[in-house]
Amino acid sequence: MKFALKAICPFLLVASVLLVGTSAKADLIPNEVAIFGTYVFDENGSFAPPAANQSGTIYSIIAGVENAKTEYTDATVTLGNEDISALFSQHGGGTVGSGDGFGGNALVDATNTFAFRADTDLDDSNSLASPLNIVNNSALQRYRFEFSLTFDHQVDASGADAGLRSDIDLELAGNRIFNSELISDTVIGNIVNGAPASGFGGLLTASGTFQFSFELDPGEFTEIGFDYTMESAAYPFISSGQTVGSASYFLSIDNIVAVPEPSSLALVGVVVFGLVYRRRRR
Repeated sequence: MKFALKAICPFLLVASVLLVGTSAKADLIPNEVAIFGTYVFDENGSFAPPAANQSGTIYSIIAGVENAKTEYTDATVTLGNEDISALFSQHGGGTVGSGDGFGGNALVDATNTFAFRADTDLDDSNSLASPLNIVNNSALQRYRFEFSLTFDHQVDASGADAGLRSDIDLELAGNRIFNSELISDTVIGNIVNGAPASGFGGLLTASGTFQFSFELDPGEFTEIGFDYTMESAAYPFISSGQTVGSASYFLSIDNIVAVPEPSSLALVGVVVFGLVYRRRRR
């Protein structure tokens, strides 16, 4: 499997960041390609306590149409299935580049500890979740798969003892390829992407688009893991303070491109060389 990032730029504190790549286009998914997985909101320990207001949505889109959607407020599912999951499954023939993929959003306003998590099960914590599996069932054709992750999240902690963390993780074949982490903390100080940042608490934001691509040879497959977490900082409780956070995110399939095999490219090279040689002899 060959893998390439379209572009990567450093994140800035209290600023938006844009990672630019190629434009997407709508096309048909080849019949021999399969893409499937289940995006799940982790119910265990995720709902906010009575002292918090928490709401959000997870969903999937297939062929440009919303396929599954779950909405929740505090500890109540207000729309969708009780398992709080969004299934994505395309086994060839559907459209790609029309906004297909997994997405979600979250909003919290708390004066107490809480946690929120939605993922395709990066750490095997939820039996309902599964990574986004990408399979090339062709016997001869290599394909390049192009994906985008769009995101916009922020955290804001205030008071004598308050902290809030928002974290987006993306893995390909078990290797982390993207992370955006914001921690607003009035005690230990702020952290952005694992490094200390200026200030103690207050508003931190990050947004942008991360694009990446990879190639699969005939018969190859890989997995994409996607995880979003929002939680109060590592205190047993928030003794005095307020935490406010929000996030929106979407992992989409931009395009699937047939790639010539090396033998085909070599043949083209021989033909071109022959034409050039004949022209020079004349």
